[in-house]
Amino acid sequence: MYIKLPGMVCLFIFSVLFSRSITRKIKNRLLELEEINRILNDFIVSINVGLYDVNFLITEAIKITKTTYHDFLRDVKTTMIKKDLSDFSAIWFECLNNHKFNISREEMILLENIGVSLSFNDKNRMVKQLTLIQSGLTEAIKKAREDRDSKVSLYEKMGVLFGSFLVVIFI
Repeated sequence: MYIKLPGMVCLFIFSVLFSRSITRKIKNRLLELEEINRILNDFIVSINVGLYDVNFLITEAIKITKTTYHDFLRDVKTTMIKKDLSDFSAIWFECLNNHKFNISREEMILLENIGVSLSFNDKNRMVKQLTLIQSGLTEAIKKAREDRDSKVSLYEKMGVLFGSFLVVIFI
C-alpha cells in the first residue's frame, strides 16, 4: 500500500497538471486574439490620424505588444530594414511563416490579411480593409470567450475526475 501511494499521488498530480496545460492553451489563444485586436485598433487609429507609414505603425505596435506578436513584429521590422520595403506583404507573409501562434487557421488568415491591408497605398482602402478584418476578429474573440467559458472549467474538472479515477483503480 505504501509503495503504491507515491505512484497514485503522481498520477493524480499529472492528470491535474495535464488538464491545466490544456486550459492554459485555451486562455492563451484568447489573449493572443485580444492582442491582435489591440494592434489592429492601434493601426486603424494611427491611419485615421494620418500616420500610415508602415514603418511607424510596426514600431508603435512593437511597443504595445507582450506576447509572441512582439517577437513577430520585431522580426517584421528587422526584415523591412534588410529588404526592400516596396513589397511589405511578402515580408509580412515570410515572417508569419517563421513564427508559431496559438490561433486557428481562420484566425491566421485574418492575421495574413492585416499584412495585405497594410501594403495598400490608399488610406481609405487601408482603413476599410482593417476595419473589416477587425469585425471578423471580434467574432473570433467572441467565439474564443465562449470556448474558454465552457471548456476551461470542464477540462479542470475532468483532470481531477480522471486523476481520482486512476487513484481508485490502483487502490
